[in-house]
Amino acid sequence: MKNSEKKKISIKRIILTVILVLILAVVIAVAALAITLLVRYQKNSYIYQPPVERESEFIMPDYPEVVIDTEGKWQEGVDETEAATEPETETDAPETEPPETEPAGPETETVDDITTVYVPPETVAPVVNPTPSAPVYVQPSNPDASFANSPNAVSVYGKVPIYKVQQKDPDVKNILVLGTDSRDITSDRGRSDTMIIVSYNEKTGSVKLTSLLRDSLVPIEGHGWNRINTAYFFGGVGLAINTVNQLYDLDIQNFVVIDLNGAEDFVDYIGGVDVYLTQAEADLYHLYTGRDLVAGVNHLDSQVAMNHMRNREIGNDFERTRRQRDTITAIINQILKNKSATEIYDIVDHSFTLIKTNISATDLVGLTTSVLGNASALTVESQNVPYSDAYQFGWYNGMSIITFDIAEAASRINAFIYE
Repeated sequence: MKNSEKKKISIKRIILTVILVLILAVVIAVAALAITLLVRYQKNSYIYQPPVERESEFIMPDYPEVVIDTEGKWQEGVDETEAATEPETETDAPETEPPETEPAGPETETVDDITTVYVPPETVAPVVNPTPSAPVYVQPSNPDASFANSPNAVSVYGKVPIYKVQQKDPDVKNILVLGTDSRDITSDRGRSDTMIIVSYNEKTGSVKLTSLLRDSLVPIEGHGWNRINTAYFFGGVGLAINTVNQLYDLDIQNFVVIDLNGAEDFVDYIGGVDVYLTQAEADLYHLYTGRDLVAGVNHLDSQVAMNHMRNREIGNDFERTRRQRDTITAIINQILKNKSATEIYDIVDHSFTLIKTNISATDLVGLTTSVLGNASALTVESQNVPYSDAYQFGWYNGMSIITFDIAEAASRINAFIYE
């Protein structure tokens, strides 16, 4: 072999060796960063409590008597004291004006101008709004508290365990995402202002989001009939997950609780989000914040983004859950847009301080790997429950509620997620 050929082979070997070393260095660096993230995830986000077997079967109680709203006075989140008196002047009005009402839905029997639904015989009187026992804290509550800065956050678990349920489809993973409305998580757990079932199909690469409207009137085990968002307040994620599984025949075992107070900081951390606003929304948020906003896509800072997600003055809860899904999608897009690997690492690391979950690091890696593997075929669909064509606004024990056929909703949810 000539010297020139030997030199060429030698150069090729050197180049290959350098490339392999560089690849190895990158792999080691990525692995080190991944391990660091997982360690922080375990420390900041992950809280383990295994599901337990039920000791007795939950029997769905009969529907209680409710008064259907026929005059368009229904307001989201109104409680007994607010509902008792209708304001006569603009200055006496509550914080939110009545939203435009949706169609009343199926026909109901009217007697003396008061519309009621059929009440099955032997209806058991529910227990409404029992006062939970006061929690004990190590330090005084902090008005700016969040998962990110408080070691004394009220446990998201509460006293109710998650009941073990057999997975219905090995390819479908259901996770309940809860956004707490507590302004101070050192003093109360709050209600689940946001409830979204995230369903990921590993085989098809589809993601399906099902928003559960907070004012939905449902039976909550041990607490009678109440709004669905009170389940988290009464018993933490265990009672919230059990309630959703019992209502809709699902197999949820995992959760993610998002601290909405800390999420405001997160929106600023990623540089704001691009969200489409209607003219009415733009005018309202300008009134709140003084920001110059227009109908169309606006770049929102944290204050306006949180106003958008919590907006109760325009439309109703159907619109509010749509705003929440739109903002979540915008946050994801903002994270993926023009961000370097280092920036994404910092963002992910920061997000671990804003959530609590029982998804283990091992399962998280497997889930992330599957999602990335299906990235080219990934689809996202969303819906809300109750469904827009099958509900009625009403009043129950002084609360504004949404009443609907739970069995029908369960059938439609299962068809959406599994078929």
